[in-house]
Amino acid sequence: MRKFTLWIFMLFCVFTYHAQTTVINPSQEGGFELGSTFAANGWSVSNVTNNPWIVGAAAPNGAMTGNSAFISQDGTNTPNYNLTLPVSNYFWRDVTIPAGQSKINLTFNWVQQGEASWDIVQVYVAPTSITPVAGGHPGSGTTNVPAAIAGATFVANTAPLTGVQTLSVFLPPSLAGTTFRLIFLWKSDTSGGTQPPAQIDNISLTHTVPGNFVSIATGNWGSPSTWDANAVPSPVDAAFISGGTTVTVDAVNQGIDNLTVEGTLAYASAPTQFNVNGNLTVDPSGTVNVFSGTTGKTLVVTKNIINEGTINISVGSSSAGNLTLNGSAVQTVSGSGVFTNNMIRNLTCANTSTAIPNINWAFDNIAIATNLNLTGARINLGTNKMIFGNLAAGGTLTAPVGSGF
Repeated sequence: MRKFTLWIFMLFCVFTYHAQTTVINPSQEGGFELGSTFAANGWSVSNVTNNPWIVGAAAPNGAMTGNSAFISQDGTNTPNYNLTLPVSNYFWRDVTIPAGQSKINLTFNWVQQGEASWDIVQVYVAPTSITPVAGGHPGSGTTNVPAAIAGATFVANTAPLTGVQTLSVFLPPSLAGTTFRLIFLWKSDTSGGTQPPAQIDNISLTHTVPGNFVSIATGNWGSPSTWDANAVPSPVDAAFISGGTTVTVDAVNQGIDNLTVEGTLAYASAPTQFNVNGNLTVDPSGTVNVFSGTTGKTLVVTKNIINEGTINISVGSSSAGNLTLNGSAVQTVSGSGVFTNNMIRNLTCANTSTAIPNINWAFDNIAIATNLNLTGARINLGTNKMIFGNLAAGGTLTAPVGSGF
């Protein structure tokens, strides 16, 4: 029966792969190759006189050839900046994504030293009613939203690194069916920093509908050869980890929508967290190991957990080794499987639904070994028990007014 189910799943997948549509072309407007100004390439810009964005043919830098957008202290074709003049300078364009096309991928090349959290590029999406106005430095931080674009949503930032870098990020799927503003910000403060400032090229924005991926080999999550599509699933896709294969989360910011595990999901040493933005289903033969060696990791699940197999969140200490339930609708944790050692190292219940209860918990005698955070949670245990501490006193219990069991 399992083989038949997998065959149907794979047959369904064949018909759910879709070609992507490019809405910002990296060799044309995204590469600033249509002219020597932002306007010629369909972008808008807002600069103060200090360290403005310009378009020009700076010296070739790896993958960055021809024109690019960069910060120039004096408006010439040399990326440089004055370290003592505080600025926030912007360029942007409006983008329309059709309804249903919720797999929205932004990619670009960049070069930058600058100063961590002070002199960096930040990328935002915003309603078209928000028009950036250049001004002074908005303060330290990698994810903060400047007052000049209040209401925007942070999506990415650069950091001081040597050489040409590539940033690839999936934009919020809620942008499908809307027209929004894609905004690039350069900010620099009054002291510190290392040349050069930001240089950006080959901006690509594509969209398609989500797909379904099946593991065909043991390998890293981020390796195309692990998956039947010879491509890497995005946070809005669905994935099936086949029996006999182990898929290892190998980088930060990896995630999926709905995930079914018949084989094994594991973690490498570098990533600390993996997000399941939909349902997590662990089949009877399936295993989810939320650790690497002796280091606990974090598993975030936004919808339901159906555990018919094994989930191991027993490894770790303090805040390492964590299950987070962060849904905005009622979540259920159920199944006839096990949590290894009948224990979860740390449990964070951050559900924001106003329903009472907003989490239905169907496992009995599960010990929360270290920390239990009930912020926002109203948990229905039914006749089950949840134990705070594992044969010893627990760590921190966080239970604000309005939360509980």
